[in-house]
Amino acid sequence: MPVLSALFHYPVKSFPAVPLLRVKLSRNEGLPNDRRYAITNGITNTLNGDWLTCRSFFINSLNDGMLKFSLEIVGETIRITSPDGISVSFQRGDVQSLEQANRRLAEIIKSLAPSSQAAEIPPSVITERRQSGGAMSGYWDFTDSAISIMNHASLASVARAAGRELDIRRLRGNLVVEGLQAWEEFGWLGKRLKIGGAELEVFRPAQRCPATSVNPVTGERDVRVPDAMNKHFGHAFCGMYAKCVKSGEVQPGDRIDVIGDAYTSPEEAALPSAPDYKIWPKMAEIISHQSGESSADFAIRSPGNWPLPEALPGQRLRVHIGQDLIGMANVIDHRDHTTVLHVEPSATGDPATEYLLKQTKSGDRLIVTGPFGRE
Repeated sequence: MPVLSALFHYPVKSFPAVPLLRVKLSRNEGLPNDRRYAITNGITNTLNGDWLTCRSFFINSLNDGMLKFSLEIVGETIRITSPDGISVSFQRGDVQSLEQANRRLAEIIKSLAPSSQAAEIPPSVITERRQSGGAMSGYWDFTDSAISIMNHASLASVARAAGRELDIRRLRGNLVVEGLQAWEEFGWLGKRLKIGGAELEVFRPAQRCPATSVNPVTGERDVRVPDAMNKHFGHAFCGMYAKCVKSGEVQPGDRIDVIGDAYTSPEEAALPSAPDYKIWPKMAEIISHQSGESSADFAIRSPGNWPLPEALPGQRLRVHIGQDLIGMANVIDHRDHTTVLHVEPSATGDPATEYLLKQTKSGDRLIVTGPFGRE
């Protein structure tokens, strides 16, 4: 039975995680105070809370050393301390204290900011996102960013492939889950979950960026996690995004139940700024399977209410079976939300193809992406 094992939020974007013992989730809102503040990088400046892309701020994907800072929360006070031991603090929601902190900010972030800036470039400031009700804001990366769910077993699988231990805080997620098999969270796409007193709808997988290459303990960029994932699993998605659809409190130890299909549609989740729906890893179930002497045909469809993308004969579907088992299958038909695939032995004895030919059967579930190839 999957359970919630940890809770994290990130009061200042790209700075260290702060654990929570419990939290009240509110309908159509992100985790309270998550990424509420961020530090502008001199490219632009906003003090009115308007949404901006993440590249408007100092972020771990681009800026080294951010996780070498420390972050402390005492009541409503946020204290940021540089690796040199210099601190600045401000009160949440207090404009005057934020202005005072920004007057000293250049000294604090001198290791992040360029040594000199052109006069016309605005100085870096800690800026607050003044979230409107129901905005689901939290990440600054997407306009609908809400709550992220991370599966501990999936990251453990990546760690085995990378050959070293990886701390779950690399994924910078909010809700950490244990009790699932690796990648089982992809089966939650389009599902409604009950966690403690809250209900969430899972609407998009989380594509990992270079920020996950930074060790949350040392602050060093030591493992290229997206590269390792693409090499060993054929994709760089790990974890899911969800939105709260029923308010309630959650805390570590709460069990997680799938209670039905989401009312959210794939069209609502597939923002222009989000990765293309067809490259999202999706769970597919084999509903029929026919094996010949040297080939196999099998039909797959989504086990949930979110269908597999439309496919045309001649296109190919990528099948992600596990570490270093990534195969391609030819699409020979697609109708009624069902895709029929044809697999033949590869000239090189590809183990993923051999698995599809000899070990799959009706009722099995596979992770797929695509279709790819000619339209």
